[in-house]
Amino acid sequence: MTKSQRLKILLLLLLSIYYKRLKQRLKYTNKRWQNRRWLVRLINQQRKQYGEYNNLFQHLKNDEDMFFRYTRMHIQHFNKLFIMLAPYLKKKTKKALPPEQRLLIALRYLATGNSTLSIAFSFRVGESTVRQLIKEVCLVITNKLWPIYITVPTDKQWKNIVEGYWNRWNMKICSKKNISDHLYRFSLIDIGAYGGNSDGGIFESSNIGKGLDNNKLNLPTAHAYLPGSNIRSNISMPGFFIADAAFPLSTRIMKPYSGKNLTKKQKIYNYRHSRGRNTIEGTFGIFANRWRVFHTAISMLPETAILITSASVALHNYIMYEE
Repeated sequence: MTKSQRLKILLLLLLSIYYKRLKQRLKYTNKRWQNRRWLVRLINQQRKQYGEYNNLFQHLKNDEDMFFRYTRMHIQHFNKLFIMLAPYLKKKTKKALPPEQRLLIALRYLATGNSTLSIAFSFRVGESTVRQLIKEVCLVITNKLWPIYITVPTDKQWKNIVEGYWNRWNMKICSKKNISDHLYRFSLIDIGAYGGNSDGGIFESSNIGKGLDNNKLNLPTAHAYLPGSNIRSNISMPGFFIADAAFPLSTRIMKPYSGKNLTKKQKIYNYRHSRGRNTIEGTFGIFANRWRVFHTAISMLPETAILITSASVALHNYIMYEE
């Protein structure tokens, strides 16, 4: 057998392997698309003429109040957010949606809590595109904003939070399963536990609870002042969180006094305790009213729901810090 014959046989073998793989790929593609009537639906082909991004959104940029109601943030904050995330929202394919439109669709889903089908109709895109887009954008938001706006506070930052709680609520630090400062910003948060579990059990098994037990949260320690004087005692007073009755009492967690026959001092303590603890309730209230997706059930896979929550928390802190 000559050399040219061997090359022809080798070439035929390679073509045969390529043909088999191409046939398998076409079979998978045909199976995936066999139930579709169009590659792109007719209504989606008119995206530029009738979609919200190219029409309504561009007009809203000239109306600050309505822009805020539409995106849940001021236009300058939206622009800054877009500049931060734009490099990570770009797609290499020509048919991909613009980065700004991808960000806007995700924000509208978080802000309204509408179904993905409703969002798809508004922007003239496919429903599967909206679902995948929400997942991708929320992942980008989480990866880029969490290291900036949600980190374990330093000793100095904890002291500022303590001072803020004392000046505003006559208390130290507010906590439940999650921790916020006196300005309604999340300081620490744990996401992903089952809602049916007890608050105390979730807190104990969370990274926050473990960090508290192992003294890894950078909590400050200071000497307490004697009542009614400016003289510091030799008593070391650690920073502590305040929580409701569902949490265990410890040197780092303070609970309200229980029972009805309380002394005057105990009632005063409970009153201040309640005022301080209301900040986390207020934080969640602001958070849920801004991102109304949390007013309804999230019809996504659990891992996607976790991404949606973490991205919303990051956006909440971003807006609160910027404002």
